[in-house]
Amino acid sequence: MSLPSAAQLLASARDLSALARQNAARGETRGQLEPALVAELKASGLFGMLVPAELGGLETDIATFLEAIETVARGDGAAGWC
Repeated sequence: MSLPSAAQLLASARDLSALARQNAARGETRGQLEPALVAELKASGLFGMLVPAELGGLETDIATFLEAIETVARGDGAAGWC
């Protein structure tokens, strides 16, 4: 299995930013991210960007990690924080 490229991770982050924006008000009201958004964040691999590959992570470089998080946070700051 090959690891996703930086471009693929950033494309996922852009897609998730739009989803986060759509769910931001509902998440704020409930005090938690929408479960569907959390599931998509997990499925995209963004939660594992800094985890070493030998432990099942993506071992992403810090610049890509920061750009991906910033991108998600544009949709909803809480989603970027998570």
